Amino acid sequence: MRVEIYGTCAAGFEPVRQAFAENFTGRGEIGASVAVAAGGKTVVNLWGGWADPGRSRPWQRDTLTNVWSTTKAMTSLCAHILIDRGELDPDAPQQALHGDAGGGNLMATDRGWFWHDFEDTCSGPVAWDLAASTSSQYQDGPRILAAYREPVDPGQLAVCEQLRRLHLTVWYNLYAERLPELGPRAAELLASWPAG
Repeated sequence: MRVEIYGTCAAGFEPVRQAFAENFTGRGEIGASVAVAAGGKTVVNLWGGWADPGRSRPWQRDTLTNVWSTTKAMTSLCAHILIDRGELDPDAPQQALHGDAGGGNLMATDRGWFWHDFEDTCSGPVAWDLAASTSSQYQDGPRILAAYREPVDPGQLAVCEQLRRLHLTVWYNLYAERLPELGPRAAELLASWPAG
């Protein structure tokens, strides 16, 4: 099915437009948008198709969509930059991580504590798990570290706390578009980062 593609695509970025169109003609896409920035300028801003499975609402330039876990890709990119700078050690002792290890993701059971949110389960430094709680203004970071009982590299923890705050900032700001009640917290988080 041929779908009209709207928007702009700068010279040299035609393969992006072609791949975007192929999502509709060859991959069964119903509706989508894509934007690419390079050199501080938007070089691709495309949309097309339908905003609903019934194909009753055309996809518009400003159609909102769920971002699911896209913030994890941004956090991963930042982690790689920090590794390149020597600020995050990929060779730090690894362990199985508990996913999004904030206190709200712990459940008391008759066998002890159980982590129930494994959206980013992998192995990695314990600082990543602990940072979900120690970076929160609503948690008692020193108490959490004392309860852990194992030494945690403070430099690694500080880097992981920054990455967790970045993830949270992006998440709140993306979701605030759909859930206006998150706007104040999104603005607060955004304002906590230095400009420039």
